[in-house]
Amino acid sequence: MPQSGADGLVLDIIANDFNPAHIAKLSLAEFRQQYQMQKRYVVQENRLRSIWEASRESIGCALPESAAWEGRMLVEQLRQTRTIKRELEKRLKDVGEKSSAYACLLTIPGFDPIISAMTLAAISDAGRFTSRKQILRLAGLDLSASRSGKTSNAAIPVISKQGKAGLALCSGTGSTNRQL
Repeated sequence: MPQSGADGLVLDIIANDFNPAHIAKLSLAEFRQQYQMQKRYVVQENRLRSIWEASRESIGCALPESAAWEGRMLVEQLRQTRTIKRELEKRLKDVGEKSSAYACLLTIPGFDPIISAMTLAAISDAGRFTSRKQILRLAGLDLSASRSGKTSNAAIPVISKQGKAGLALCSGTGSTNRQL
């Protein structure tokens, strides 16, 4: 079943027949026919053409069946992961919409349903804080300086990173791969 978008097209090709030798034997029209979509955009057409042209310029190394199988499995796992992510985001949105703070968090650039829900979970009841500095400290975004015998004006302040790891991830100071 054809997927939408330029990367969905590439995933379909990898999942079905990624062997350049097989693709090169087809005319462009035959290759396009294999990947019919309800609505195809210029980007998808260009991607399809570039794949077909690259296969014709390929040196023709045979694609081992194990590599084709691995490609199919990786595409299947990626699609399953994306499905789980969409379901999780929907559930988080449903739960988050019960909180007025969730709607406010979504207005912050970079805060999607997952980040907003993680932030709410880490902060819990925002009313328990008397100042924003306390929330920054909880996230590990407060400044600290290692003085170690230095005078205070010689100490260089750095982010403490002593707070909750989940909240630090939400704030962007943690390391995460956001693109799936």
